[in-house]
Amino acid sequence: MSFQAGKISSQARPDLLIGPVSLLILQDLQIIYGHEIVELLIPSRKHATVERIGAFPELGNFLALSKELTHVLQSLKEHYMSMYEQKYSDLFNHEDKGDTHEEMLHILSDLEAAYQAPQLPTAITQPFHATQRLQQRQPGKRAEIRKLTRPVRRRSVLVLLAAAALGILVLTAAAVMPLIEQSIQSALQWQSDLPDSAYKNLQLTQQSDGVSVTLEKGYADANRILLIYTYSIPKRYGNVRAEVQGTITTAQGQTLPEGMASVVETMARSSDGQIKWAGVLSFDTRSIQDTPSALHLHLVLKKFFIDVPENVKIQSEHIRVSHFANFSKALSYNFTLPFHPGRNVQIAQPQVTVQGKTVTLRSVVVTRSQTTFEFQGIADAQVVLHTPASTITDRYAETSGHRPDNEHNDVCAACSMLFISQNDLSTQTGLWTITLNKDNREWTFKVKVH
Repeated sequence: MSFQAGKISSQARPDLLIGPVSLLILQDLQIIYGHEIVELLIPSRKHATVERIGAFPELGNFLALSKELTHVLQSLKEHYMSMYEQKYSDLFNHEDKGDTHEEMLHILSDLEAAYQAPQLPTAITQPFHATQRLQQRQPGKRAEIRKLTRPVRRRSVLVLLAAAALGILVLTAAAVMPLIEQSIQSALQWQSDLPDSAYKNLQLTQQSDGVSVTLEKGYADANRILLIYTYSIPKRYGNVRAEVQGTITTAQGQTLPEGMASVVETMARSSDGQIKWAGVLSFDTRSIQDTPSALHLHLVLKKFFIDVPENVKIQSEHIRVSHFANFSKALSYNFTLPFHPGRNVQIAQPQVTVQGKTVTLRSVVVTRSQTTFEFQGIADAQVVLHTPASTITDRYAETSGHRPDNEHNDVCAACSMLFISQNDLSTQTGLWTITLNKDNREWTFKVKVH
C-alpha cells in the first residue's frame, strides 16, 4: 500500500481488493490510526463498509467517541453506491433495494478495483485474512484515541481528522527519526498547534512494577498544562495497552483538574521487542490566580490502565483485561514550568438576554495552546466564532456542557458550557464575535482581544 500526502493507492498493492467506497473509508481511518490500520482492514467486499466497521474492536473507542463518523461514512457510501447504480443501471432490479441490491453494488465496486490493478487481487481468496490479523493484534506503530478525561457532549470528527492529518507527516519521517521520537511527535500533534520549541525539556524518570515512565517535556499557560510522557513496558507483558492516571498540585497546594482533551497515546515496538508508548497529560490551569512567571508542580502517578492476557503476572496478581491497577509505588515528579499568561480580553457585554433567557459569558482565555470560552445559563448550543482572521464553528472545536439532573432544558440558570478551540488564535488581536444558537434563538457576544 502506498501513502502519498495522506492518500492510499490500491494499484500499489494488487493483492488488496479495494473499491472506491472502501478506499475513501480507509483514507480517513489511516489518518486516525496510522499505517497499521490498512494492514488490519484488508477489505473483501463488506469488510470496509459502514455496517462492518463496528465489528472491529480496535475501532470501538473511536466510534464511541463520535457517532458523526458513522454518518460521514454512510453519506460517502450512499454517494458512491448511487454512482454505480447509474453507471450499471441495466444490472439492477430497481424494485429490489434489499440485500441482493447491496451485494451487487459491492461486487461492482470490487470488480472495478480488480480491473484497474495490474493483476487479479489475491485477497479474493482470503476473505478472513483481515479479521485474523486484527485478532492477532500484530505489533506496529499506531495511534489510539483514548477516553476523554472529561465528558464532552459534542466533538467533531473533523477536528480529529484535521489534527491527525498532521501526524501523517510524522509517519513519513520514519527513516530519519528515532521510533520513540515519532511517537512523541504524533501524540503532540493531537493536542495543539504548539511547536516543539515551546515545550521545556524535563527528562524525569520513575519506575514501578516494571513500567518505566519518563516525563519528556512540558508546557504551561493560562489555559492548561501539557505534559508529554513516554513509558516502556517489559517484553514479558506482551502486546499491552496502558494509560497512566495522576494528579498535579502547585506549590501553593492547589490541585488542578484534568483538562478537557483527548488523552492520546501512540505505541511503537523497538527492534529488541521493547514496547514504548508516548502520551500527553492535560491539566486545566484556568483557576490559577494572578500571572506567576513559573509554576512549581508536583505530579503523582498512582494508577495505570493495562490490557494484558490474564496469565501475565504483575504485582503478584493476575491483571484482568482492561483493568485499572495501582502502582505498588506511586511515581512522583517535581518540576518547574515557565507560565505563559493569556491575552488581555475585555468582554463588552457579559450578559445577553433573548426571549427571557439570560446567558453569561463568564470568561475568555486566549493562549498559544488553545482558546476557551466559558458560558453560564446554557449547556449545549451551536457556536460560531469570528475573529479578525478566521471563522471557527463548533464542528472544528470542542464543546462540553453540564445540565443538572432535575433540568430538562439546555437553557437554564444552572447550566454551563465550555467552548474550546485548539487553534493558536493568540496573534489575532482586535474585535471578536461569538454567537450561540439554540432553538432558533441567538446570543451574540463581543470581546476585544489586546
